[in-house]
Amino acid sequence: MDPSSGSEAAIGLDTGDPAAKDDVVTGTMFLPVHRQVDLTLRAVDVIHSFFVPNMRFKQDAVPGLAIHMHFTPEQIGDYEIACAELCGLGHYKMHGMVKVVSQEDFDKWLAAREAEKQ
Repeated sequence: MDPSSGSEAAIGLDTGDPAAKDDVVTGTMFLPVHRQVDLTLRAVDVIHSFFVPNMRFKQDAVPGLAIHMHFTPEQIGDYEIACAELCGLGHYKMHGMVKVVSQEDFDKWLAAREAEKQ
């Protein structure tokens, strides 16, 4: 998803926030193995539930709240993300992937995303 396309409101990205200048928006969440992840969930409409079954974690996203999650991926692989809360007509489309990779592969992936911004 290209945040400059105007769709950033759909995912809650504030392009006017100076802290958002290094944000990367993709359809797949890339994470380095054995490194702590700090994730903030927000919802603007209804309750959603961020669920990664094979990592055994699930957290609700509640409108008006910033919900913080901390976890450390321990195994390289591809993992499904699902919304586990029946949240409306678009619920069936609310899914994604987590790709856990080596630190070296993560650094290469991040460098490529930064180069795309130039």
